[in-house]
Amino acid sequence: MVINRMVDSSAAQVPEPLDREERERLLASLLASPLFAKSRRMGSLLRFLVEHDLQSSSTPLCATFLA
Repeated sequence: MVINRMVDSSAAQVPEPLDREERERLLASLLASPLFAKSRRMGSLLRFLVEHDLQSSSTPLCATFLA
């Protein structure tokens, strides 16, 4: 999973990746939203997925990790 920032809406442009601090701010904002605030499990899953991505782990996600 890669979170990207759209610099230009043109299809010819490649999105610029967000830096770690921007990703963490975005995660905090999402977790504070009503959808994630209502569900601790959904918030935990989102946090796990983002943190896995931030670690740049070469370990692919599989059902064992998510269970």
